[in-house]
Amino acid sequence: MLSVLTGLSDALSGIVAAATPLLTSIRVGPESQQPGLVWRENLVVTAEAGLPPGEACCLVLPGGAVQPGRVILRNAASGVAAIALADPVSFSSIPLAGPTRPGALAVLLGTTPLAQPTARLVMVHSVGAPEEDPAADFVLDVALPADAAGGPVLDAGGHLLGMALGGPGHLTRVVPHATLSELFPGGPAVVRARRGWLGLSLQPVATEPGFAWLRSSAPKGRRVVAVAGDSPGAVAGIAVGDTLLAINGRPINGQHSLREFLAEEQIGRTIELQLVHNDKIRTRRVTIAARPED
Repeated sequence: MLSVLTGLSDALSGIVAAATPLLTSIRVGPESQQPGLVWRENLVVTAEAGLPPGEACCLVLPGGAVQPGRVILRNAASGVAAIALADPVSFSSIPLAGPTRPGALAVLLGTTPLAQPTARLVMVHSVGAPEEDPAADFVLDVALPADAAGGPVLDAGGHLLGMALGGPGHLTRVVPHATLSELFPGGPAVVRARRGWLGLSLQPVATEPGFAWLRSSAPKGRRVVAVAGDSPGAVAGIAVGDTLLAINGRPINGQHSLREFLAEEQIGRTIELQLVHNDKIRTRRVTIAARPED
């Protein structure tokens, strides 16, 4: 048990150390500060609500250097603000996280007045919209600490999930990296994790008529509405109109379960798909490929 805890401790401290070069401490009062995330060499993003009025501000950068900044954007809809740096800084890239779900562990980062990191191990409390929407905010299971408002949130692999802001019921709301990327293209998360690919476009379907054992009050499976040419799905003989029921014996009732089989570490592995094909239950073996755009 001790070795397991030691390994977990080392992994978490490594995640924090890797993200520390992206942290800044923004002075928002005589004795108060909030974290910011170095998004580009001349741009820091943070929580809009905590910033004082006006444009001028002061930041403590990774390594302890102090630099003036200028607030150039306050986006009330997202709760995010952007600060331009007077002098460019160097920073490390960080990979983007994939979709998350309730129960997943996360690391919530903040800063001390001298831009030293603070860290908390937390859990995803709820996801606010279907996983198909990469810009859906989600909520952590802790109240937002004062030293973490505007700080980055990382998944258990050290990938960037988004930015921590005040949320409902005093819990912490996370603005995902997809929203930050839309507001401020070209950010630090330039090393995107690869995703697995079957070449199938899927939509939820209701119970198939004629299959009494499938009937229930909830939709089951995903309908194949398109198959990319020369894709793993096409090679396996999957056709438009088929209904995907299960992967490796696990029912597929939504994108949550499907995406788990398409993580980067699954690329190159062969999985077994159970489908309704021409009104019969069929099994197809498919080798997961990397998404072509990756």
